[in-house]
Amino acid sequence: LATACEFGNVDAARLLIDAGAAIDVQDENGHTPLIWATRGNHTAAVQLLLDSGASVDMANEDGWTALMQASWKGHSNVVSLLLENGASVDVQRSNGFSALATAC
Repeated sequence: LATACEFGNVDAARLLIDAGAAIDVQDENGHTPLIWATRGNHTAAVQLLLDSGASVDMANEDGWTALMQASWKGHSNVVSLLLENGASVDVQRSNGFSALATAC
């Protein structure tokens, strides 16, 4: 699922989700499928994951959430989508940086 989302393959992601793939599974770096979809600016994959119940505020091992990734990369369409689906603007990394700080 993470690979499908990393490359924006929504059809494959949908098939995997329908087959019971874990939505919030984390890889060795703590990245979730939502974080991978966000990093690639794959809006349709992000929407699919959110519609399928992905945890919007899960962070990787460095404390980065999907919202932080989208803010840092300038993916405003994904930022809007995450905010519309309840992403917290208050989550901070251990260094105190939030999504706003990563956007600047």
